[in-house]
Amino acid sequence: MKVFENKAALAAASLKEGQIVTTKGYYTAGDGGGATYLIKTAAAFGGTPDGYGDHTLANGNVAVLQHSGSVNVKQFGATGDGVTDDTVAIQAAVDSLSSGGGLYFPNGVYGVSNTLHIDQPISILGESAGFEQIFQDAGTLFKGAVIELITGSFTTTSNKPIVNFTYNGAGSEQRVNASMKNIVIHGNRGTTQSPVHANALANNTYGHGIRISGARYITLENVYTLRCAEDGIRVQSGGTGAVSSNNIVILNCASLGNADDGLDFAGGDSFVIGGQFGYNGGDGVACDGGLTLTNPRCWDNFTYGCRVTGDDVSGSLVTYDNQRSGLLLSGNLRRINLSVQAQDNGKDTGQTNDTRSGVLVSGVSTGCNLIINSENKHETPTTGQVRGLTISNAACDINYLIDGDVSDGMTLVSDASTKSGLQAQNLTVGDGALE
Repeated sequence: MKVFENKAALAAASLKEGQIVTTKGYYTAGDGGGATYLIKTAAAFGGTPDGYGDHTLANGNVAVLQHSGSVNVKQFGATGDGVTDDTVAIQAAVDSLSSGGGLYFPNGVYGVSNTLHIDQPISILGESAGFEQIFQDAGTLFKGAVIELITGSFTTTSNKPIVNFTYNGAGSEQRVNASMKNIVIHGNRGTTQSPVHANALANNTYGHGIRISGARYITLENVYTLRCAEDGIRVQSGGTGAVSSNNIVILNCASLGNADDGLDFAGGDSFVIGGQFGYNGGDGVACDGGLTLTNPRCWDNFTYGCRVTGDDVSGSLVTYDNQRSGLLLSGNLRRINLSVQAQDNGKDTGQTNDTRSGVLVSGVSTGCNLIINSENKHETPTTGQVRGLTISNAACDINYLIDGDVSDGMTLVSDASTKSGLQAQNLTVGDGALE
């Protein structure tokens, strides 16, 4: 078997149909882009080689990349050097898996200047993923396999993602069946740690980290969306007829320092399991219904820890140190079953007492069950939560089960017309009283 130092040496060769050859690297030997190729005639290849995975040789034959369902982005020319624009190379690697397969990212920083589109059943796997420090303006923020938006790439169009999962029309019921694991998405929004600072969008004005649009059966695991100019993760309807995204699983992910929400979810039948949604300019989690939560931690967000504005939300969550309430239930809500720990929220002293509650219920709601532990642990009602729980709406027809602790001098407040719907079980109220 003939061996070439790199892709350039391979392309300069004249090879016969049927030969199998290898390269030691893509640009240089040992750079991780080495691969095996089968030589075909141009007629047998039946198209135009993309020049990233498949290559035209000096004699007009084509070197066709060989794989068994899994490819490495470096085999398509992605460098991961933090300088080169790797967009086209990565998209070529994605497109090579038209029928599905695995896409591997070795550790490195892969610069992109446009959206990466994924509409087929592929499993994206990074070598590792993590972050080192979010509360600093510069320095090392992340580590592992990183997809980073290049400065100045997203400045004119909103609701534009760095990575987009969508449906391509094949198969049925918008089932994409794709996954991403051990990847960092760095939105590179600006030069400051604060998502609400004047320079927060100095590098890129727009950009979600990940958008799932009209796609179903998507799993994100150990994925970090950091410092995006819009939402870290956005789940929305899309495609013909605005099909709902559902059966989404977000497992042990972190969405931190984004200018809008950590997670903006508008879908159904989906799950958030563990993870962190913190220090975002909007809400930690904004949910329009159809979501089961299993102990995500929503902290230090500049509006609400978790905002629920739609039906069928259940599970448990932990909220603390948010500028407004740890949990907001707003709108005509049904079938809300939540256990919430709300601690030291309401830190924006310019907000109303309602908004500085651990849990704020505002809207026409029915059939809601809440288990609440709401307190100031490190703050006081002056600097943190003024109330443990506020239920505020004269038209509310509710059946709330409140089981827990709303202590440390805070007041449980209910509008007069909703008292009859309140049930207190094992309830501790500190120095305050049920009003």
